[in-house]
Amino acid sequence: MIAITGTIASGKSAVLKIAHDSGYPVISADNLSKKVMVKGNACFDALKSEFGNIILDEKGDIDRKKLLSIVVVDLNLKKKLEDIVHPAIFELLEAELEELKSRGFKWVFVEVPLLFEGDWQDFFDYAICVTSPEKFIMERMLLRHQNNPEVLEMALKLKESHFSQEKKALLSDFVIENSGDLHELEEKFKKIISEIIHKH
Repeated sequence: MIAITGTIASGKSAVLKIAHDSGYPVISADNLSKKVMVKGNACFDALKSEFGNIILDEKGDIDRKKLLSIVVVDLNLKKKLEDIVHPAIFELLEAELEELKSRGFKWVFVEVPLLFEGDWQDFFDYAICVTSPEKFIMERMLLRHQNNPEVLEMALKLKESHFSQEKKALLSDFVIENSGDLHELEEKFKKIISEIIHKH
């Protein structure tokens, strides 16, 4: 099992898509977090109890942007959020991996932005860190949130609260620098996969 990590807007999702297009099963931790926050789950009830109705939208579902706006300004609240959500994500991840394993898949790629911050690295065989020049990261963030300055501000604060690119890279087994086009990114990915497969 291989983790793909990196900072916000580094290109993790692009590498995950390349893995998927190469025929490997992929899982996104962010998608898992959305699943565990759905109404009816224990995680939903715990978040509502901890943060109150202020995090709900008009339909009574968790509004992730509202929740983020609360925790991004307070590290203690951020930790409370992670203490509730991370175990639920991990449980769902284990279930999905068991199902894929039963179907005969040897290598599964999982996008885990907070791999090292959450101390999840020992759960994976390898970690690939996707890095990118800061100017490219800023350009992607500005483009992504050009119509929503509030979300951009939250994303920047979140980025500041996470490990730096340099630290994530040092802790990882492989590093992919995302500074070219998609073809170059794909070639770098294939080179790493070839090296991993050769070891096994």
